[in-house]
Amino acid sequence: MLLGFNSEEYGSSPTKKVSLLNFKQDAVSQYGSLANDYLQLYPAYDDSSATSQANNAPREYFMISQNMWGQLWIKGCSKRLYQYLYDHAPPGTEKTTGCDHGSELPYFLNTISKNASPSERALADKMSNYIVNFIRKYDPNGDNLEKWSSQSVGSKTVMGLGNKFGDKSIASGQTDKKIEFVKRFMSSRGVL
Repeated sequence: MLLGFNSEEYGSSPTKKVSLLNFKQDAVSQYGSLANDYLQLYPAYDDSSATSQANNAPREYFMISQNMWGQLWIKGCSKRLYQYLYDHAPPGTEKTTGCDHGSELPYFLNTISKNASPSERALADKMSNYIVNFIRKYDPNGDNLEKWSSQSVGSKTVMGLGNKFGDKSIASGQTDKKIEFVKRFMSSRGVL
């Protein structure tokens, strides 16, 4: 299975601006009794750092929860799982929508504009090679492509695609604590 996420999905956005006060209020509203734990994992000291954390936290939450699902998949299925985080915003969207839902599809399918720049064309060629390989042999890897490792029990990385190719952590620092936080939050909501 191929499973992925884009960097500006699930509440992240290049246009999102958050004040420190609103960031802290949102933490209490969203996480209740776990708000202090959340604020320790995603500390903010001013409006700029609050904005950064307000964009980073939902991205990591989704990556962690997707990774948790992936861990269940690989324990109960004989098929390999390949996960990714795609981070290349289509030209002209970098400061508006960014790399939002579906941004990777024209590159995976190599259906970008015929007027695309050489670098955009090269990215589409590379991305579509991963997909063609995956369809042919249930493995995205092939000649002249960065190695894309399948998920294994306990793995905490996914394949970074787009601006940079290679292993990417599901969280930027304190990964184990952030995984534990997501588990506690999901349990408090009856999800786990």
